[in-house]
Amino acid sequence: MDMGPGYAKSARKHAPQAVICIDPYHVVALANQALDEVRRSYWNELRQIGDQNAAKRFKDARWSLLKAPKNLTDKQVGPAAEELFDRIMQMPDNAGATDEHRVLNYLAMRYPAIYAKAAEQYGGDYSMTGVEVIPSSLSSTRKIYEAIFSYTHRNTDFVEKFFVRVDVTEEFPFLVTKMSSYYDR
Repeated sequence: MDMGPGYAKSARKHAPQAVICIDPYHVVALANQALDEVRRSYWNELRQIGDQNAAKRFKDARWSLLKAPKNLTDKQVGPAAEELFDRIMQMPDNAGATDEHRVLNYLAMRYPAIYAKAAEQYGGDYSMTGVEVIPSSLSSTRKIYEAIFSYTHRNTDFVEKFFVRVDVTEEFPFLVTKMSSYYDR
């Protein structure tokens, strides 16, 4: 049924036993309108605080927010991937000398799933808010680390975390476990 109040009122009056169902087209249209309003508001905030680069990336991401992550083009994944790559590379003193930095550098260069996850979260109105590398409880004779990526929802402040495990015992790091949800213990 159309979302106009007259339709629901008439249905309740003439068919009180009926279950009222809203036309999916109108629900999606309202959701898209709300998403666009939030996106514009955030874009204006970025411009007002003077972060022109972030504002441009966010403005250019409009269509990325409306697509399923699997249907995103390289150009649309770009802003999320760039944010992730910059965050990894700008970590203090990341010259690859520590095991933690080797984990991050390996993931940045050899594990595209972190970029796919960043794009998926970005499309779900999340921002990356943290990257942490800690020793894994699986470490015993091998040096295994967990890289934890935190994403915070822009409206609700809900935090989702995902992690991968990487072994850096030898000269060449390798993936131990694929990207999956992380739960604080």
